[in-house]
Amino acid sequence: MLKIVSAPDNGDLEVQAGNLPFLVSGQQAIYFEKSMRLDADERFPVYKLSSDSTFYSNNVKTRDVRSS
Repeated sequence: MLKIVSAPDNGDLEVQAGNLPFLVSGQQAIYFEKSMRLDADERFPVYKLSSDSTFYSNNVKTRDVRSS
């Protein structure tokens, strides 16, 4: 799941992703590669996460957890 947050949590790591700031949980960082793709399909409200060597998921959802 991709969470939209107001600020990083303790242990989050910033990831270079072009113009978008991305954070990865330090506990989850070991599962990710240096170069990954997050593809959108305008027909579906989900994303596909993959890399050159593997396919992670084609059902990555988003959740906005910013406080109002």
